[in-house]
Amino acid sequence: MKKLLVLLILIATLAVAGCAEYNNNNSEDDLLPNETVVLFRDSFESNDADMCYSLMSKEYKKENDAYAFLQTIDGYKNDEALQYEFIGVKDFTVVEDVASVDIEYNKKEDVFGYSWETNKEKKIELVKENGGWKFKEFPLELI
Repeated sequence: MKKLLVLLILIATLAVAGCAEYNNNNSEDDLLPNETVVLFRDSFESNDADMCYSLMSKEYKKENDAYAFLQTIDGYKNDEALQYEFIGVKDFTVVEDVASVDIEYNKKEDVFGYSWETNKEKKIELVKENGGWKFKEFPLELI
């Protein structure tokens, strides 16, 4: 019985310590611009719209409240014509409080029953706000 109790306490301690370590190492404010891009993509894939919205700039949020943002995401998820496959971040540059992140993606297109993919690149701009990197515009190519 004592061994079981000790084992349960050990498991609980490791679980709490692991969660604390994860939260400490994954603050939005500690991320580089390229990591912020990947975080948005991962959050979108896991249906974490709150995280995605938190990565948008104040300027974007002035024009798009959380409800409008959710509608935008739902619209894009249900739009068969918009098919992007994020490949990855190629490079990024930072000049003061503005970052440019070069991404690579495939755009899938379907016209009159014919489908093809086109490999493309795009530069996404982020701004530094309150210690973290934020998207100036909705990053459509990350969905």
